[in-house]
Amino acid sequence: MGKIIFDYEIDQSLSKKSNANDLSILIGVDRFSFLISDGQQHVNALKSYVYNKPLSPNYSLAAAIRDVCRTDSLLNLPYQSTRIGFSNTKNTIIPEPLFSGDQLAIYLKNIIDFPATDRLQADFIKGLQIRNVFGLNDANAKVLENFFPSAKLFHHQTAVLEGYSKLAAVLSGHQVFINVHDREVQVMAFVGKELLFNNVFPFQTPEDFIYYVLLVYHQFQLKPEIVPLTISGLLIKDSKIYHLLYRYIRLLNLVQSPDYYRFDDDLKQEDLHFYFDLYSLKLCE
Repeated sequence: MGKIIFDYEIDQSLSKKSNANDLSILIGVDRFSFLISDGQQHVNALKSYVYNKPLSPNYSLAAAIRDVCRTDSLLNLPYQSTRIGFSNTKNTIIPEPLFSGDQLAIYLKNIIDFPATDRLQADFIKGLQIRNVFGLNDANAKVLENFFPSAKLFHHQTAVLEGYSKLAAVLSGHQVFINVHDREVQVMAFVGKELLFNNVFPFQTPEDFIYYVLLVYHQFQLKPEIVPLTISGLLIKDSKIYHLLYRYIRLLNLVQSPDYYRFDDDLKQEDLHFYFDLYSLKLCE
């Protein structure tokens, strides 16, 4: 079993009525997180694990996933619906009018390398009228399908884009959003509900991080002193990255907990922006 880094469970009788609940799972290369909500969209449980040892040829991601699924009792209960998001960079965005379901390999082959054993899938992001085409490790998917046979599988960027497109639609003017995950930053720019830019950048240093974010401001001639930046994912205020961002961008906001879930007051005190991509799986279809 992995090392648990966040553990919240409000309803100790969850196991007695879990078949009326929904389960969302987010799989990353370093962590496994899940959320359970009831029919009134109340969050009953939120947990996050880091794997119990580093991934290696002798301990694969599939093995790490299996360990968590076998040992956490909440994951061994029946659920009304299950959504699973996978974090990787084997993806590309295609506008819906240009999309053809039999061209998935062609969309990806000139952009990324992916094994012939990978599954290819395309998520539809309804609010933006785009497709997220991605490759998915077959062994990892099979482990999860074994535990959750009726689960729907998505790419985690699909969830993030769904979440931020919902937020952007109620805001005016230009907005920039970032989601930080596994030493990568996904940067999105919107004007109203229109997506102007979406890309993922790997980073090693805070300076790398700042460069990529400011590059988007520069590309679209956005003024950092005016256009706000909304932050989600694995970034805290007491970090060098956050302080550097504030040096250049005056309007910084940590994303608020979504209105389509109900959170207890004690859970609202936590760094819930860490789990924006997990929450946003609820919006995926």
